[in-house]
Amino acid sequence: MVERTLFVLPVLLVLSGCAEAIFSESDEGATRELSQGSSFTVSLPAGEAPGPGEPKIEGTFIRYLGRSLDADGRWGMYRFSAEGIGEAVIRIPRAQSPANATPEFVLRILIYRPRETPPQAGVSSRSY
Repeated sequence: MVERTLFVLPVLLVLSGCAEAIFSESDEGATRELSQGSSFTVSLPAGEAPGPGEPKIEGTFIRYLGRSLDADGRWGMYRFSAEGIGEAVIRIPRAQSPANATPEFVLRILIYRPRETPPQAGVSSRSY
């Protein structure tokens, strides 16, 4: 019975929307969709000091909630909240970029109202 309860609880949390989205280096340059009011984290290697300044956010209102390190100190966790409707670009500066990387991590976020179909990239949700 306990095993069944332990299985059902995570499923219920995901279905109820309580699960927080976590993005990583593999999401760099990608577009991701989130529901308004969602919290999300960008997890990047913490092997080097973070870049100068805080993340820059362009577009729809996304609130930067702060940075922390994971328990092992190996990952920098940048926390955000998607508070507006539309699209935004997040740029997280890097202190020392490897030769094959950009000087900043870039992620595009499309935010839609809860219980709506996610907007398609490049398509306006307004009717004319």
